[in-house]
Amino acid sequence: MNRNGLTASEQKELKDMEATIQDAEEYVEQCRRALNDPEIASDHVETQKRWNELEAAGKHVEALYARWEDLEGR
Repeated sequence: MNRNGLTASEQKELKDMEATIQDAEEYVEQCRRALNDPEIASDHVETQKRWNELEAAGKHVEALYARWEDLEGR
């Protein structure tokens, strides 16, 4: 650990966090577009699958922001 309390891997994680979050947010947008695809509007199974993917992607973004806040706070 260094003087700010982060390990080398945590320092790298923190350094890369903005890009990681940006990639995750782009994936959320991809999921949102996929969910709004009129081709699957009548397919409730596919719609549910895509909704679940969107929900999971959003939760992942939330977790990344929480992790970033944790690392920044040390």
